[in-house]
Amino acid sequence: SRNMSLPSSGTDASSPIAASTPPPSCELYDLVLDMNWHRVYQHVKQHPQDAAYLDGDTWETPLYVACQYGPPVRVVRALLQACPDAMTQISRRLRYN
Repeated sequence: SRNMSLPSSGTDASSPIAASTPPPSCELYDLVLDMNWHRVYQHVKQHPQDAAYLDGDTWETPLYVACQYGPPVRVVRALLQACPDAMTQISRRLRYN
């Protein structure tokens, strides 16, 4: 699948902070699919930008996928803190059904 990311509502793309932040990778998304909640929590704390990852095929974020598998509350909180915009992202399946 293609790597996409949610548009950031909080950072101007020309700011030095945005320039120094690496693009989101699929690592967090893959950990969520594995339901490895301890590692998901650790990863999102160390690499919060990965919470903005958007699967190119399904348009799903790590938060969207995690909520399908009943993660611990602290994982949901960490994902939301890292990327509040993920809460409003609609998956491709829901958008076209």
